[in-house]
Amino acid sequence: MTATVTVPEAASSWESRSAPEGARWSLKEITARSTELLPGTRKRKVERAKGLAYLLEWLGTFPGDNWQQRWIAAGCDQAGTSWGQQDLIPYRKSLQGSAVIALVVLGVIRPSMRWLRTATPPHMFITYRNVVDSETFALLDEKLSTFRLSKTSKMLALNAMTLLRIRTGVPLLSVTPSQFLRAEAEWKALRRTRSVGVVWQALQACGALSGEPGDYRALQLEGRRTVPQLVDTYGVINSRVRSLLIEYLTERAAALDYSSLAGLTRMLVRNFWADIERHHPGQDSIRLSHDTATAWKQRLRHLSGGRERRDYFAHLTAVRAFYTDLAQWAITEPERWALWVCPSPVSAAETSNLAKQKHQRQSRMHQRTRTLAPWLNALVLAAGKERAETAALLQAASQAAEGELLTVHGTTYRRVVRGHYRDNGWPSVENLETGAVIRLHRAEETAFWSWAILEVLRLTGLRVEELVELTHTSIRRYDPTAGEATVLLHVAPSKTDRERLIPASPELASVLATIIRRVKGPDDTLPLVSRFDPLERTWGAKLPHLFQLRLGGVPRVLSTAGARSLLAALAAKADCKDIDGTPLTFTPHDLRRIFATETVNSGLPVHIAQHLLGHLNLNTTQGYIAVYPEQVIRNYRSFIDNRRVFRPVTFIPSPKAGDGVAGPGMTFLPCHQ
Repeated sequence: MTATVTVPEAASSWESRSAPEGARWSLKEITARSTELLPGTRKRKVERAKGLAYLLEWLGTFPGDNWQQRWIAAGCDQAGTSWGQQDLIPYRKSLQGSAVIALVVLGVIRPSMRWLRTATPPHMFITYRNVVDSETFALLDEKLSTFRLSKTSKMLALNAMTLLRIRTGVPLLSVTPSQFLRAEAEWKALRRTRSVGVVWQALQACGALSGEPGDYRALQLEGRRTVPQLVDTYGVINSRVRSLLIEYLTERAAALDYSSLAGLTRMLVRNFWADIERHHPGQDSIRLSHDTATAWKQRLRHLSGGRERRDYFAHLTAVRAFYTDLAQWAITEPERWALWVCPSPVSAAETSNLAKQKHQRQSRMHQRTRTLAPWLNALVLAAGKERAETAALLQAASQAAEGELLTVHGTTYRRVVRGHYRDNGWPSVENLETGAVIRLHRAEETAFWSWAILEVLRLTGLRVEELVELTHTSIRRYDPTAGEATVLLHVAPSKTDRERLIPASPELASVLATIIRRVKGPDDTLPLVSRFDPLERTWGAKLPHLFQLRLGGVPRVLSTAGARSLLAALAAKADCKDIDGTPLTFTPHDLRRIFATETVNSGLPVHIAQHLLGHLNLNTTQGYIAVYPEQVIRNYRSFIDNRRVFRPVTFIPSPKAGDGVAGPGMTFLPCHQ
């Protein structure tokens, strides 16, 4: 499925084309409607009418055909918190507030998102929900109660719905995706996108936005680009060469996945031809002179910051393959490719170092594995400890009163209240030693998923993409005709497009059961969530994913970047350091290499490890296995001991011996001493 990108309209064009319904009412009509619809005592209504008279008299001094245009001309939208402090200062602030609430609730004006987020009078949103679409807001409030939300998050979601209703001017259950995205763009401009996903889900739960994806981001995130779009990203000037590159990449696309196609395009278009055009203006053919090719290869060798490019030879190989393919294809389709056949600027000798570069990379990975493996136990202990401590602290704080002191695992905390709404189910505490305020629900969520990611990766050797794709249906039970039942973990096709089954150890089965218990909803089932694949740029079907987090009440599948970030933070908390004091970081692929090394070095046949890791080639698996120095030392010592048995006793000079002459300085020692 390819995502549809909807470009939100500018706020100014939105407002100019759709003035509020009551923008042309007279003062008398506005006053009468406010008295009829807005709640309040008789005295309160009289004061509101007085405030309306003052405010509309002031707005009338500005140009415009209706109250909305005069509101904008007065600069109210951009005034923010300073709105009304100068021109309306003769009148009480309460008169200003009650009057502007009436104008917004009655639909006389439609303030900007900036004004609504910075200058909103107290209780305006509550008043709006009680008067406008009150039944709809009550239904949405009921739906929000079924989500896992704190009182503060629920109120923020209701306020976001109110903002959406004010800005669009249409009933919430009739809001279109384009209107929602316009309001979301305004939220985003103010860096206030919290609760947006909850609003989208609540509207869908009430029957709105039917037929739309379950995550509004599916309408925003860019889907797959076509080959011409990929090529045009890098601004090729020569139209003939542009057409050639598009044709060539289209031919290659049939055998490549999308991420590989995008990478090949980046090598050939951005780092090769676009670089040639930028530094050698006027070059209109792929036939390059020796000087031009040499200059390009010199620039390619280093990145913009001066660091040497690690995939330098991979780029050379891709360019050489480009020229070679053109020559071979010209044999079968000369009318299409023969025009472009010419010598390659990259010789075969220049790409021969690709194997050397591969060996160097493999050596770096082996050394990294040997460095990180001794720290794995410390990382596991740190993850388990943090998970236990945050869970215990969350449970204790949920039962404590505000200001009460708590001592958990030897550390003293004070229960504090954050936000406007007191909610013991979502407590915060202050560490009295450091002064840091900890939001326990978020801290416990982070600790749990850090532990879960670490445990599953180290026990399975999965790729991080395979980890986040695990679902409830991935766990299978195998009952042989004779013998003990076994839990199997089904890994969906990923990098090699091959599925595989991994026998789950009791430890892994326990971890998976813990994850399932946590993710289950009130109905004892796992929520169905769609996942965005950043490599293939596609949204998957709704599935009961295991690694789904609730961000602001909305279940979302953990991203690969999120998994890497949690592992890196966990390594920092465990204080993992190299022998020179350099901080060590763990990545998901490090755990995969450690898993391969430990399983094979512990006696598992390498071809079984190949199946567990999902490698197509046994050499790939062997490249993952780091040979430890102690293995070499142990075998070498065994060789020396066996050789010494057959060697005679010899004379070994002592430190006081003369120039090799036998005498008092000579010591008679067996060779093995």
